[in-house]
Amino acid sequence: MASRTMCTCHGTIHPLIPARTGALMCLNCGNIVCQAQGLGPCLFCGASCSNEQFAVTEELVTQQSASSASPAARQMNENLKRLVRRNPCEPLTEAEEKTAELFRQTILKNIEDAAEIDPVLAIKDDQDGLLGLLGD
Repeated sequence: MASRTMCTCHGTIHPLIPARTGALMCLNCGNIVCQAQGLGPCLFCGASCSNEQFAVTEELVTQQSASSASPAARQMNENLKRLVRRNPCEPLTEAEEKTAELFRQTILKNIEDAAEIDPVLAIKDDQDGLLGLLGD
């Protein structure tokens, strides 16, 4: 069995012990485990620190957050994951190109519409409408 050494490098000096989604860390004190510390109980707090425990806990947290999220939040999360996975150097898909072009056209139309409005008349109309609502 490899010797275990107390180390506070948190992976900055020694390689990290890989976990399913990153580095292995103690779920009790947050210590990030490097290869000098090795597998076993946490050298700082003594809590169990294993890949299996980390994976099971992570899966439970993921399931709990997914089940308690609203459908809209889940959809936003899926959209975000899809965007994060996408390489920014890749060309846009046809649907993304159409969406971007529609967005540009909408912005330009809004700018043109705003330029056509006479600010003096807009303020007067707004004040007249407000006064009409107040009954004065």
